[in-house]
Amino acid sequence: MALAGLMASCSGSHPPDPPRPESEHFTLAELQQLGCTVNATPKRSQSSIPLMGTVDGYGMTSTTPCATQLVSLLQPITYEDGVWEGARSAANNFAKDHGYTQERFEGEIGEYSEIEVFSRNGKQVGFEYSVQARGTLHSVIVLSDSIAPDAAFEAVLKTRL
Repeated sequence: MALAGLMASCSGSHPPDPPRPESEHFTLAELQQLGCTVNATPKRSQSSIPLMGTVDGYGMTSTTPCATQLVSLLQPITYEDGVWEGARSAANNFAKDHGYTQERFEGEIGEYSEIEVFSRNGKQVGFEYSVQARGTLHSVIVLSDSIAPDAAFEAVLKTRL
């Protein structure tokens, strides 16, 4: 999975916190609400980042019938500026590593949110939607030609905040 590196790129010296409940993640069920029914086996991972806590990840890749790569990351907001800079840096590195251009927009949900739209040759190929809510940074990364960071996506994402 091309996005698996985002889920496991950092490690720290203390053991990770217990896994967050899957119900807090954006999952296959949420994709189905957006009309994207996929047959995939999700993977879970955790990475402990010094001074920032444990990033809890959920991800999957489906090639048919709705070709999609999905990663959902949950991270406690201990040091707000550091967490946001880390999310922006990860999005920049991801775009650069995959030859995408990116454009950042402010989102409209949660306490604060940002959308990074990834494009190649002028065509949108995916996005990362990061939302700060109730002490957690929720980042959902989607690579799909069927799903956009639109009002329908935001409505479904709000159910996870």
